Amino acid sequence: MDLGTKQVEWHEAVFPGIREYTDLHATSNGLIFGIGDRRHFFVFDPIQRKVLHEEDTAAHLGPTCYQQGPRVFTQGPDGTLYMLFTKGVAKVDIELHDITLLAESPVPIICGGDILDGRLYFGSGSHLYSYQLPAGLPGTQVP
Repeated sequence: MDLGTKQVEWHEAVFPGIREYTDLHATSNGLIFGIGDRRHFFVFDPIQRKVLHEEDTAAHLGPTCYQQGPRVFTQGPDGTLYMLFTKGVAKVDIELHDITLLAESPVPIICGGDILDGRLYFGSGSHLYSYQLPAGLPGTQVP
């Protein structure tokens, strides 16, 4: 939408059948990473208005976290991108679009996430939890 004229410049059902976009994240390389219906991971180029990658994460990672302000995507201070799934914490390769599960959570991850001092924080029910990012991974240096 053009904020000055309040006119819609472009719209399209990019993924017919997707009921909602759970979360979106703008990457440093100008792409939009997103999750539709908690399981449809995609990479969208807003300049070309083209989907560059898509996959169903349900079989190998399950659904993403979901509750208010789900913050499925969490970016570390160095640009490393993490994702929160109900079953655990994953890392996203921004260039290759691969998702790797780093650790399974002992509790269902309902919402999250934020990073502070090398720990990724998330919620489950009324409790706050954190995951120590592995040493040597980008974004894990403690100031």
